[in-house]
Parts: sequence; C-alpha cells; structure tokens
Amino acid sequence: MNRWLWVAVSGVLVAALWAPVAGAQDVQQDQRDLRRDNRDIRQDRRNVYRQAKDLQQDRRDVRNDPRNLTADRATLRQAEKAGRPGK
Repeated sequence: MNRWLWVAVSGVLVAALWAPVAGAQDVQQDQRDLRRDNRDIRQDRRNVYRQAKDLQQDRRDVRNDPRNLTADRATLRQAEKAGRPGK
C-alpha cells in the first residue's frame, strides 16, 4: 500500500510541476503567433490601401480615355485633311 501511495504522490507532484511549464510554453507560442498575425494584418492593410489607390488611378485613367481618344481622332482628321496620314 505504501508503494502505491508513493507512486500516486510522485505522479501528482510531476503533474503539478510540469503543467505550469507546459502552459508557459503554450502562452509564449500564443504570443509569438499573435505578433506574427498582427504583422500579417498590418501588411494586409497596407496592401489593401495600395490596391485602393491603384483602383482610383485606374478609374481616373478610364474616365480620361474617351477624352484622349476624342483628341487623337481630331488630330488624325486634321492630319488627313493636310495630306499627312497618321500625323
């Protein structure tokens, strides 16, 4: 009986001493994961901001395309009237 009691107490002590160490490792890993996730989120936000700026520029370019096309057609017509095809 005394031997089983000794084994049981030893098991409880090992579990009591090992559990906080294992938990501390989990906490440290969780903190590293959170830092990495936060870096990823910041990078994603920067990427979204850049893409939004690119989209705005693309929309401006699309709005200006018909104006540029109209000006190019007028220049081409003037060149054709002057006998210089293609400018």
